[in-house]
Amino acid sequence: LGDKYKNDNWVKAGKLFSQCGKNIEAIVKLIIQYYVEGIECSSEIQDLFIDTGCNAKKAYELINEHRRKENGI
Repeated sequence: LGDKYKNDNWVKAGKLFSQCGKNIEAIVKLIIQYYVEGIECSSEIQDLFIDTGCNAKKAYELINEHRRKENGI
């Protein structure tokens, strides 16, 4: 939608949310490896959760920034 409506913040937020999705896919794969193959990967999972949270926060801040500009806040 960012490209369609020429909104840079939405484009940036979309990329961040996309990365969140990729991180969640990686988390699932690591959890499966842990339970199926017994591979210790808790630190990688933790890092991915932190990165996902940071990216989601940044994305929502970008959306909120645009909303505030539109509403003159």
